[in-house]
Amino acid sequence: MPCRTTRELLEQIIDFHRQLGAFYEETAAKADREKAKALLEYMGRHEERLKECLGTYEKLAAKAILDTWFQFIPDIGQCECFDRIEVGQDMSIEDAIRISLWFDDCLIQFFRDMAALSPSSDVKELFGSLAGMEEQEKRKAARAAFELARGE
Repeated sequence: MPCRTTRELLEQIIDFHRQLGAFYEETAAKADREKAKALLEYMGRHEERLKECLGTYEKLAAKAILDTWFQFIPDIGQCECFDRIEVGQDMSIEDAIRISLWFDDCLIQFFRDMAALSPSSDVKELFGSLAGMEEQEKRKAARAAFELARGE
């Protein structure tokens, strides 16, 4: 992948959240089980909120951070996560939880990799913060999912 700025990477991550939200919406539309459908709809809204948060950060971040160049970048845009998930009509709540956690792990690893590759401490802090935010959001989503699953 060619060199990219932090700004371009944030835009790529925002697009990943958009794709992920669309995936959850499409999957929810196919799900026959109401609880799985409810969880997937929740996850779609969750991705929309994350996308909006990142967009706001991009607008408020220091120009020096956003204009920082990376030579080596792990490719989230071609993330294998989308190719490795199979969606069925009778998706269970456990399947939906597994999908959600799989995607969260993919993005958390990307942020950790970017922090490790960061050319400055400010950019390293940014990607470390994003990894922490994603981990916190993953825990919240997992709690909500498991609460929903307990009722099944």
